[in-house]
Amino acid sequence: MREEYCRQIIESLPYAIIITDQQGRIEEINAQTALLFGYSQQELHDKKIDILIPERFCEQHHKDLDSQNDCPPPRQAELGRNLFGLTKEGDEFPVRINLSLLENNGNNKILTTIIDMSEQSDIVRELKRVKKELNDFVDVASHDLKAPLRGIRQLSSWIEEDITDFASDNTKNNLALMMQRTARLERYLKDLIIYSRISHVLDDAQNINIKALVLSVFDLQSPPKEVSIVCEETLPEITTFITPLETVFSHLINNAIKHKNKGQLTINVSSQEYPTHYSFSVKDNGPGILERNHEYVFDLFKTIKPRDEVEGSGMGLSIIRKLLDSLNCVISVSSDGKNGSCFTFTWPKR
Repeated sequence: MREEYCRQIIESLPYAIIITDQQGRIEEINAQTALLFGYSQQELHDKKIDILIPERFCEQHHKDLDSQNDCPPPRQAELGRNLFGLTKEGDEFPVRINLSLLENNGNNKILTTIIDMSEQSDIVRELKRVKKELNDFVDVASHDLKAPLRGIRQLSSWIEEDITDFASDNTKNNLALMMQRTARLERYLKDLIIYSRISHVLDDAQNINIKALVLSVFDLQSPPKEVSIVCEETLPEITTFITPLETVFSHLINNAIKHKNKGQLTINVSSQEYPTHYSFSVKDNGPGILERNHEYVFDLFKTIKPRDEVEGSGMGLSIIRKLLDSLNCVISVSSDGKNGSCFTFTWPKR
């Protein structure tokens, strides 16, 4: 009864199950094996399992079998992923293979599990194709849009110089608004390109003094006199990828400066160290973010204030989240909407 129950389970599995002796001779297969490879149970019985593997992989498979026989229990191994199965018709298809040793009073068997990876491989190829098309589109769009935007900005500047002595205040305001909107489009384009290429920003790891990095990023923002920054002594010196970390700090500090109230703004940067990662916090005493907007602020093109009040593409925090997601890190915000805000993100140790 127990044996029949196990047989029913094996027959119901959606992947190929093959039981061989320790020399690799096939003793039993399930229905999915016959369907996948095109052989019947009778055709495969007592045949070497090599019949189901392209010749170029047979030598390695023999080594894997020997390894299973020699290693101590528990004896399981998942073989390399760039493997292929061979059908009766001679067609190859990508597979994932797992070997397990079944011990039975010296009459040991090898249980081979074979999963058809054709669909997954097709999906991966399609994703690569789409990704390439998107990258190509971004390259073309950035090239074809940057030039006319620069031209509009330059023409606007020349017109401003030509009409400054006689144009009405209304005309000057409209021209200034056009230049402002052109500059915003340039920022949109720049941030869209950054967002689309998040997965490519990893560079060589370097030894970085976080305090020096933060102060450098702060200076590059050309902050007004009423804005200051405080770096806590907890900021470490670490070995990591400088470009993505610099990008995160740059957007968080810029975000604090853009949304500041009138009066003094203080930005505080601190950190904590954990066994597997660091936690960095960028805190300010600005206007804060209402709790209902805490998740909203990370969405693409979302801004709390109208863009004519606070210039920006609405992509800074989205860029940060996508970048941190690519590194399996997280970011969160805490604020009561009145007394500043604090963005905290994790960063991996090497």
